[in-house]
Amino acid sequence: MLLTETNEADAARWAERARLAISQAEIPAGDVTVRITASFGVAERLIDTASPEQLIELADQGLAFAKQSGRNRVVRFTSLNEPLFNSHDKQGDLGPMEGISARDLMSVAIFCPNHDDTVRQAADLFLQLRINSAPVVDDTGKLAGIVSEADLLTQTALGNGWEEKIREVMRTDVACYDEETPIEHVYRFLSRVSVPRVVVVDQGRPTGVISRSTLLRWFRNWATIPGEGDGGDRNACPDGHRDRRKAGIIKTAEAAEDRAAQLRRVITKEDKDFVPCVVGEATRMQSLVNDLLAHCRGEYSDDRKHAQGEYSDR
Repeated sequence: MLLTETNEADAARWAERARLAISQAEIPAGDVTVRITASFGVAERLIDTASPEQLIELADQGLAFAKQSGRNRVVRFTSLNEPLFNSHDKQGDLGPMEGISARDLMSVAIFCPNHDDTVRQAADLFLQLRINSAPVVDDTGKLAGIVSEADLLTQTALGNGWEEKIREVMRTDVACYDEETPIEHVYRFLSRVSVPRVVVVDQGRPTGVISRSTLLRWFRNWATIPGEGDGGDRNACPDGHRDRRKAGIIKTAEAAEDRAAQLRRVITKEDKDFVPCVVGEATRMQSLVNDLLAHCRGEYSDDRKHAQGEYSDR
């Protein structure tokens, strides 16, 4: 529904009246009466809303959260920016997200096709690198969009379209965050919308990607570090963040070592084609390597900021 001359708050009131009317309606179906409910997402056109499609996307994010949070409700897009945690949560206690930025968690964007590359070129690299999406850049290296396996499948399903430019199939409404963005903001966004991943940028240039699985890996690694649930205090000393990173690096390195040992055992004993196993184990180790790089980026960031602070003091 397009409501002209209406702001988001008034549109939400309209949607609430519609929701209530729908939920109260009795629909005869043979010998029974059926009741239905509806969920609504509401968004207002803002100054930076570039197209009708973008406005619909904003409303769809509100709709997705309405469904995820129990259905039969109205959710405004602007409410997605409200505090995520309950009032009884300890203020400032964000657990594994405390003091962490998007740069610390992101998986490195190892492949960023140019918008003038062909669908064929992108598909070949998708298959070689075993990825399902990639940020797209323009001729200046700035983020221009994102292309996924689904986009390539749609374009090539009928056996043609291989020579089309990526700019013709990519999505331009990309959710992106600067490297310095607190990871809490990214988590809040991915928890509330249907968007599967966000792109991390530095001065407009894509440097990494964060998905729900990226966050899940980080939370899993953080939970294994001594201090949580054993009476210890992760923040007991000023170097708490560095200690956590060091422990995370050790734990991740041990996991990578176990995967490599498993791969060697399989190759040594397997008489049949062992390539599928190699590909599978390499994919798992790639995730672990991304975790190691994330820890190191965080360490380097702290050292760099410390050095900059010393220079500023002088």
